[in-house]
Parts: sequence; C-alpha cells; structure tokens
Amino acid sequence: MQWRVILCGVLTMVFQPVGDANISDNAHFKVNGVVVVWSADPTTGAPLAADFIVDTGTGSTGATSGDTDEIAENVTAVVTGTLETSGPNGSIVQGSPMTINQATGSNAFSTDSNGDRVMDANDAFSAFGLRGITRTGVQQMEVQSSFYVASSVPFRIDTVATPVGATTTAQMAQMRFFVDGVTLSGDDGVVFGGAAQYPNSGGANAGWRNNNSQFTQLMTPTLVFVGNQRTAASRGTLTDQSVRLDFRYRYNTGNFSLSDGVFEAGAEFVYTVYIP
Repeated sequence: MQWRVILCGVLTMVFQPVGDANISDNAHFKVNGVVVVWSADPTTGAPLAADFIVDTGTGSTGATSGDTDEIAENVTAVVTGTLETSGPNGSIVQGSPMTINQATGSNAFSTDSNGDRVMDANDAFSAFGLRGITRTGVQQMEVQSSFYVASSVPFRIDTVATPVGATTTAQMAQMRFFVDGVTLSGDDGVVFGGAAQYPNSGGANAGWRNNNSQFTQLMTPTLVFVGNQRTAASRGTLTDQSVRLDFRYRYNTGNFSLSDGVFEAGAEFVYTVYIP
C-alpha cells in the first residue's frame, strides 16, 4: 500500500509600515472695519477723500485706537452746505457786522445791509442820527463747518482746540463749540447719503458729547461723538453711503467800543475719527 502525504503550508506575509505625513491647511479671510472721511480740496474745491482709516488695533480712544490711516493727508472742513473753503489754509473766516444802538436794549440796527454777516465794501446803509446814548456794537459771530464720513463700522470722534495767532485764553473762553448734528443726505455740489443711515441709531442728534462747550474746555482731546452703527445702509457708491457732520462755532462779543480798536481771534479744531 502506498501512502501519499500532502503537507499544507501557510505563508504569512508581514508588511512593515512606511513613513507618512499629515498636511494641515487653513484658509482665512477677513475684512477690517473702514472709515472714510472726505471733504473738499482747499485749493480746487473738488471732493477729496483724505482719511482712509482701517481698524488694525484694539484701543478705545483716539490716541490709543491703533487704527491705521492709509492716507497721509488730512481733511479740510468746508462751509456747511457747500464744498467751499475760504481763508488761509482752507480755514473758514467769519467777520462781524457792526450794530448801531440808539437806546439801551432797543432801536438797534445792523450795518450789514446785504445779510452776509460781514461788513465790507459790498454793504451800503442810510445815514443815521446821533443821540447822546448812541453807541456801536458787534453782532454775535458764528461760523458753520462740516465734513463727510462713510463707514462700515461704528466710529467715534475726539476734538482738540488750539488758539491761533494772538488769541488769548480770555477770548477762547468767549467762544463756544456747538454740534448741529448729522445731515443724512443732500446736494452740496456732490449728492450724498442716498444709501446711508445715521451713525447713531438714535438719529441726527444722538451720540453727541460736550455740546455748547467753551473753547477752553476743549484744549485737550475731548470726546464729541459716539456712533453705534455704520453709515452704509445699503449698496451704493462711497458718497451714497456718506453722511455730513455739522459743527458751529460762536463768538459772543457783546458791546464794542471804537476804543477797542480791531481784533482777530480764532482756534484750530482737529477732529480725530477712529474705530473704538
């Protein structure tokens, strides 16, 4: 008898691992908050955006906000309702008409016959009689100025007033700063505001600080506006998404004697717009 033996073998294959690598990738996109401040070129009067502020910091005040202004120039304010600047370096200059007082508290009339609040060669008035109590006076002087802001985020504004020329502290105390609010839309030579909203949800007069302050109270950086929403309300151009911020300055002069001679007083206001 013959035996056949069949051997079955099991082959085990062992695979050794080879080196591998994990690749990590992270695509991240961000649009920072932007505030654009514009006004008029003091030389040509053409609309000019001279402040382009990008939110790159974490500070909360104008001095420490950490924002980056992409444009080195600064905006020059304009006469409210126009894109016009006047006076040296684009400043707004307001003269004052004289008044003739024939009796205390009554019978006063202005020599500013054409109503431009400046007594100059363009005025003409009638001869007037003299009385023992006739005196001269100077009417209250005011100037109004504005600039324009478009923003994708809420913003704040600080200001500081610095005497100009020979202006004294006593004169600074006679001058006052007023806020006239925000104008939502209009045509000042450029149509603005068609796609804008108020920078404070409370409306034109909301968010303002330190209204009716003496200039002496503003000689250090002082908060004057707090916004809580962007000006851009819908898609549109930069001017469509802009609002106008209006300010007023007043000099309370009172009675004026010819013995006072002539005087000139003023202050430079620097507004710092920033993203808190």
